[in-house]
Amino acid sequence: MPEVISPTAAEADIIVEQGASFDVTMTWTDEVGDLVPIELWTATLQVRQYPGDGSLLHEMTTGNGMIILGGVEGTVRLVMTMAQTTALDFADGKYQLELYPPSLEAKRLLKGRFIVDSEIVTT
Repeated sequence: MPEVISPTAAEADIIVEQGASFDVTMTWTDEVGDLVPIELWTATLQVRQYPGDGSLLHEMTTGNGMIILGGVEGTVRLVMTMAQTTALDFADGKYQLELYPPSLEAKRLLKGRFIVDSEIVTT
């Protein structure tokens, strides 16, 4: 039987505490554990209620500063300020994180649920 290779995105849930800063860094490695260099790349993470939904709930990009790429170190950092997480007005959705090399061929890196843990104490 032939071997099947499936370059699908990894799955992980992202939980954001509303009203608190959010800062998560991950390192992208290949199948043998070597760092994947991503200098000159861009990235987009979009959250929608469900896959294929036309309404965008939230977007993080390298352009809006909510995604910071670490170049030769292969790091992907997702960041939101307290004000940005406070503005999240949904409880949960589905997200997908894609990275774009200079050739513009997208690499879907991660997908899963994007959960907003609602703020209770407000000031």
